Amino acid sequence: MSVRVLCLAATVVSAVWDDSTKTLSAKSSEPIKYVTLSSPRSGSGWFRSMIVSHEHVSDTREVFAKNFGFFRHAAENCLPESKNFRAHAEAFLKSTAHIPDNSTQVGKYWKQACDLMSHFNNGDFEVTGFKWMMDQGLESVYSEAVEYFNENNYKVFILERKNLLRHTISIFGLRNSPQGTAHLTHPDKSIMDTKLSITPKDFIKMFKVHEIYSKKYDAIEAAGNNVMRISYEELAAEPSETIQRAYEFLGIDPQPVSTDHFLKTHTGSIDQLVKDWKSVRAELMKTEYAEKIEAWERELYFSQNLNLVLHVAKEKEEKGISCFQ
Repeated sequence: MSVRVLCLAATVVSAVWDDSTKTLSAKSSEPIKYVTLSSPRSGSGWFRSMIVSHEHVSDTREVFAKNFGFFRHAAENCLPESKNFRAHAEAFLKSTAHIPDNSTQVGKYWKQACDLMSHFNNGDFEVTGFKWMMDQGLESVYSEAVEYFNENNYKVFILERKNLLRHTISIFGLRNSPQGTAHLTHPDKSIMDTKLSITPKDFIKMFKVHEIYSKKYDAIEAAGNNVMRISYEELAAEPSETIQRAYEFLGIDPQPVSTDHFLKTHTGSIDQLVKDWKSVRAELMKTEYAEKIEAWERELYFSQNLNLVLHVAKEKEEKGISCFQ
């Protein structure tokens, strides 16, 4: 994979324009488009890190976490060089001209943003995608979004986590780390081994949020024309096989995917990860989630063979790949 491709496929888009990189342009007027819908700590970063290992796939990450300056920079820099991209860039610049660069209200212009980034292609890719998290505005427009995806021939990945005990622990672990474990190339073992203070109310709150998201994923899956739903547990148990099915879903030739460079973060049983788990568990067992708590504790997806954070080998560090969420 060339340096130019890596700049787009493995780093944030703002890093694309440097002295060693050519301005991006699009050879294909209509590449295969996809969007990954997910929520934090559900494996979407890991999924992306593997799927972009295909030489014909690009992904610009969480575009809705950016401000307008990010999108405007993309549009303005590609505008002079790309005939096929030009109409999309011009449309975005015109419709958002009155918005300052530092504004983060991208969600109000989500259609323009989706159109721009789904055509953001340097010509080497058959497939162009990006990620949209539920808590980045998707939750409030999901019905309109699925109609837009259908009308514009998007392939839609839904990626969610089923074990909500582990999901909550992962989220609180992210909050309590200095930089967030999703961005550590060499995770601090002392952070990973620290027990987390999570109350029964904290767990219940996260369970309720996930239930809301899950119902909206159900609605998107039911209304969508091209939807592939993947669980974090499925991805963890069979990473290579799952990515091959994703390539098939996208309509591109399969390509080997390495899953060797992963490092665990939160391992072991729940009581090794949560402070005073016995008392917390006792309170949770009084709730409607009692049976699920027992099932989540028993799950074998999180054995010693499961890798939860991408460990970047030297060759991948040089390419700018970090680790998964």
